[in-house]
Amino acid sequence: MELLKELYGISAQTHKEQNMIAFVSQKLTDLGVSFTIDKAGNIYATKGKAATFPCIAAHLDEVHQAREKGYEVLFVKDEFIIGFNSGKREFNGIGADDKNGIWICLKCLEKYDNLKCVFFVGEEQGCIGSRQADMRFFDDCRFVLQCDRKGNSDFISTIYGDSLCSSQFLKDASLKKHGYKKENGMQTDVRTLRDRGLEISCANISCGYYYPHTPHEMTNIEDLKKCRKLVEHIIENCREVYTYKEERPQWPDRSFDFFSDAFPSSRPQSRSQSVAQPTQKKKTNAPTALRKAAKAYEKERAEAKKRMTSFFSMNPDGKLSVFEVIYADFFPHLKKDSFDNIYKDVMKEIESCRKERKAHPLYGTKLSARKQTKVENTNELAK
Repeated sequence: MELLKELYGISAQTHKEQNMIAFVSQKLTDLGVSFTIDKAGNIYATKGKAATFPCIAAHLDEVHQAREKGYEVLFVKDEFIIGFNSGKREFNGIGADDKNGIWICLKCLEKYDNLKCVFFVGEEQGCIGSRQADMRFFDDCRFVLQCDRKGNSDFISTIYGDSLCSSQFLKDASLKKHGYKKENGMQTDVRTLRDRGLEISCANISCGYYYPHTPHEMTNIEDLKKCRKLVEHIIENCREVYTYKEERPQWPDRSFDFFSDAFPSSRPQSRSQSVAQPTQKKKTNAPTALRKAAKAYEKERAEAKKRMTSFFSMNPDGKLSVFEVIYADFFPHLKKDSFDNIYKDVMKEIESCRKERKAHPLYGTKLSARKQTKVENTNELAK
């Protein structure tokens, strides 16, 4: 666990990943692994010579601020790892999202003779690195695994309805045997690679961290080792190229005018149309068309709010502009002012929810003043 402890001690906020890039580069050099770094800061590592390679991905950045004096990485009962600032007497995030993934990459590079690993910058701010990745690096890969999911049992094979891998790959991965199951997930680097044309199976895997993007972030050591075992099983047993191409639905044109689409007859006709059909007018049930347009709008607005709530709950320091870049194509009927209004509603709800603390496995539940008073009154009655 010394390597993991070293990783947790390195500050690597998005756009400030230089120290982590230097650390990973030194480790690759020590292992004798050849690598290149592109202009964005992404690291491409290749060990060995083979016709095809297994490939593992991780991201170099984290959401947490730079480590301050007094910061320590603590092992609790040889079961959990947490960050704590003894000077300030407060918890600090360890950046297990995605230093756990980096750890698995480096440990697998130690073990296997033929392996590719890619380390991306800027995942926490809209997958900046993978959006600029050199896709030729994956031409001789069998599959791409990313260990960047909280918990201990999720094998993300679908992201926002888009399938990431073939049924044969899922079968050969033996998920049930290793305590994993198929799940739907959120945006991460492997999804971005798929969007950019990756035509082999990929997935994102739970790697033992909990409470990501919060000061109480922690790692369960056994859950991290469980993820490593699954990755090693796939590397050793999935030896063919798992090609996977998916026919994706074409999203409608983003240009949408609510009233003109609700009342098609109000659209101006071209001269050729008016000459060809001078006496014909398309009959339109305006109220019905309006209801359909309104229903489509409200449906998209509800879905956008749901995803925005999830996005900003997991990424409190995230920016609306980043959300719009990632999700704009999913909601072609929503315009800038719609996103702004949804954002205001979501942030109010999140702020309200933050007042209610949930139980933490390390230090239990902190009762609110109102609940504490209720408990005290109950105790008095019992006496």
